[in-house]
Amino acid sequence: MKIVFYEKGELSIIVGASKLKGELTIEQIKNESEKKAKELGELLGREIGFLIDMNGKLDAQFKK
Repeated sequence: MKIVFYEKGELSIIVGASKLKGELTIEQIKNESEKKAKELGELLGREIGFLIDMNGKLDAQFKK
């Protein structure tokens, strides 16, 4: 499972990704991802969102 962080706006630009290891609930993943998106947003001075890639479909889209 991977979390992908992107800049919100007209163009959704990926600014980072994190591969998850271990056993976390969806709620824990969501809470941690929100915290990390907020931290990244403060560092970059932009609004950052996140996507949870549970089945690797985002990887397949970017390899084309």
